[in-house]
Amino acid sequence: MLTMEIQRRQTKTKQAVQQVFDAAQGPLSLSELVAAVHEMGLKSDRSTVYRELMRLKADGLLSETSLHGATHYERVAAGEHHHHAICENCESVIELDIEDIIASMEASLAKLGFATKKHIVDFIGHCSSCKTV
Repeated sequence: MLTMEIQRRQTKTKQAVQQVFDAAQGPLSLSELVAAVHEMGLKSDRSTVYRELMRLKADGLLSETSLHGATHYERVAAGEHHHHAICENCESVIELDIEDIIASMEASLAKLGFATKKHIVDFIGHCSSCKTV
């Protein structure tokens, strides 16, 4: 039986979204992504950019987090996952290296018979510049 790999068209919007994420310094909301695509001179509408976000997320190339009630997306390598400390005042994002802790937690859950499918770990608070005394 012959199988064929389906090739996705590389549209200008897809290229722009990828370029924006490649240059991003942290997670982006859909609104920020649409604005960045428009700044590149493309008139892609919100739904077109959203569909590309969902494709990248389904392909495992984006992680998502929530900040101020809005979903933000960040590029990750396939199968990779990022954890963050997010300042709710200035919205700065600090990436955390806590994979050892996560592995320990998942091992503890496995001992209880729980099979982890996915996890979400984000710490929300105030960065050193914004915290009050």
